[in-house]
Amino acid sequence: MRLSSRRRWNSYGGIKMRFEIPGRPMPKQRPRVGRYGNIYTPRETKAYEELVGTVARKHCKEPLVGDISVAIEVYGKNIGDLDNIAKSILDGMAGIVYKDDRQVTELRIRKMSGDEEKAVVMVWQKGLQA
Repeated sequence: MRLSSRRRWNSYGGIKMRFEIPGRPMPKQRPRVGRYGNIYTPRETKAYEELVGTVARKHCKEPLVGDISVAIEVYGKNIGDLDNIAKSILDGMAGIVYKDDRQVTELRIRKMSGDEEKAVVMVWQKGLQA
């Protein structure tokens, strides 16, 4: 018997929210230096972070307080570096799901098999039980 994602991650604490980010998970790209020496975030990274923020805003009306745990499941084939994908997702949630990224005291991320490209994000406050 296979347990649902919600059930598997629930062993780490009560899930406060769960949402799916559709499409191919985008790793955070390095900042670029423009022609005149200005530093900017690449367009693709910025667009993905905005998508994450839009989806997160539908599930979180105000930022959580206290210590936060985040679990991310990444689905698809030939997915990029997990650490850079996590960075894009965390940056997209900043100011929406939590006020400051220092609140994230636990982070779990893993690649999952599946044809549909997406990221499933689960967030809970430390010590909160379902």
